[in-house]
Amino acid sequence: MPTALKAITRAPSSRPTAPRKAQRRTGRPTGRGPGALPRYLTQEELASFRRAVVAGGELRDIALFGLMYRFGLRAIEATMLLLEDVDLGRGRLRIRRAKAGDAKEYPLPRDLVPALRRYLRNRIDRGPFLFTGRQSTNQTGLTALRVQQLFKLYAHAAGLPSSVASHSLRHSIAVHSLEEGFGLEYVADLLGHTSIRSTAIYAKVTTPARDAMIRRLDRSKFVVSWN
Repeated sequence: MPTALKAITRAPSSRPTAPRKAQRRTGRPTGRGPGALPRYLTQEELASFRRAVVAGGELRDIALFGLMYRFGLRAIEATMLLLEDVDLGRGRLRIRRAKAGDAKEYPLPRDLVPALRRYLRNRIDRGPFLFTGRQSTNQTGLTALRVQQLFKLYAHAAGLPSSVASHSLRHSIAVHSLEEGFGLEYVADLLGHTSIRSTAIYAKVTTPARDAMIRRLDRSKFVVSWN
């Protein structure tokens, strides 16, 4: 396992008072409280979540959560996507990050292209936003709150613990990418980070390297396919 991954996934050891024996902390972190580790989904958990989304039959949600996972999108970032950001002909996606980041263009993962095509063919036009809901207008698309609610519904259907949230998808692709062997600087670029506190030197990832990363993740056994 890469050193970077160990640093993320290792739970901190506890220091109980004597005469009790020191016990190792077990179980998956919840993401709550000071120093809590990110709550990500294992490949098995994510596969269960995907099956629940597909079983729901909503083409929008299949495309939505697939993009959120593969690009580590925050709920608000998913709602910021516009129709014009998707170029299926070129296989590209433009993403605007919510925190201190300019828009970047990424290659679309191959397993997401069919899901996006199906969704766009059946999408009801309610404005310029890629993902829309019943209350959408030219000014607003699907809301971040609704994205979070939908995630909880599908997570419950998948039998996942209540501690998971839509942000767990972001943590998941970060961990799964590290499991594939990518360095933190590559993962930072994928997530739209401008810096990483745990790294002394941050190397900017070039567009060719970004393309190579997405294609390698397409083939990775650690990344759950959305097709």
